[in-house]
Amino acid sequence: FRIKSNVGDYVFRGLSIKDAARLQHLYKEAEKTGWQINFKRQKKDLAFIAKWIGEIQERKYFQRSSVFNARASLAEELEKKLPGKIPVSLWQSESAKNLETIRQFPYHNPQHRININQEYVPKETERREKLFNEIESNPLTEEQRQAVVKDEDANLVIASAGSGKTSVIIAKAAWLIEKGLRKPEE
Repeated sequence: FRIKSNVGDYVFRGLSIKDAARLQHLYKEAEKTGWQINFKRQKKDLAFIAKWIGEIQERKYFQRSSVFNARASLAEELEKKLPGKIPVSLWQSESAKNLETIRQFPYHNPQHRININQEYVPKETERREKLFNEIESNPLTEEQRQAVVKDEDANLVIASAGSGKTSVIIAKAAWLIEKGLRKPEE
């Protein structure tokens, strides 16, 4: 009789069929209980990272390198704390679904954040078209719109005099408030 676990295989000899079945049942119950305890400990972080991944998939926010890297590190930590195959009896739990979402997300790939942002920028400029058309007397140009929605840790706008840098700053402030990323008093 053999039990396969996340840490190795255990072989038992000389057990009756009844005893082997009982041992297997007890092992599965203990494994399930262990997963439930670990899911309970990690529930908040699992939900947080799964929500973040959902927002990424919807292209809701520009993925700043500092934020992306910090959350990718937390996702990696969660995977290390919760290794192995989730028991079938827990597959439908919220924590199991969140862990599977994390496991399937390619946060290890540095190019992935760049690809996400390349898809985000045109979607966000389209979503905020009314703001960009009406914030100043003339609508913002495509380059100005991109400068507004690229919300990296540090942004630098270099342009000649009279080219619309102030319009970008005004639009950036309005966009941050409209998107809920900042409050008017900030």
